[in-house]
Amino acid sequence: MKTRAALLIAILATSAWAKDRIWQDGSLLDTRSNKYFRSIETSSDADRAQSSRMFTDAQTVVTNTIYDRYVVESADAAYLVERGRFKSAKPSLLRPNLSIKFAIEKKKKIWLLDEEGRELETTILERFAKDAARPSVTASLPAR
Repeated sequence: MKTRAALLIAILATSAWAKDRIWQDGSLLDTRSNKYFRSIETSSDADRAQSSRMFTDAQTVVTNTIYDRYVVESADAAYLVERGRFKSAKPSLLRPNLSIKFAIEKKKKIWLLDEEGRELETTILERFAKDAARPSVTASLPAR
């Protein structure tokens, strides 16, 4: 009886603390070939599955942490995001060039939904606004 009550309290507390996120539709792009950010080279592929090598960047540090990087494209911007995980943990179930659901939180975090519906917290490293004016090559040419 006490176990059921504790379990019920834990479930209610978890759902009460769960944050309502405003989910958006976007695309997960390949980090090595996208038009927004330079190609990101993978520095440690030894523990990676073939599919995750295509779109993540990893750096092994003394604490055995790996950083997976993703490029998320929305209607108005593109984001380079990073997610840390232990080297012993499996890579996220995210594949490049597919649609993805994401939620932006406080302009510093993006939550991604993986293929199994799990929410993955990432940190925004760079943001590229699609409406940003790009310098014109012809504007800098001397007049004739």
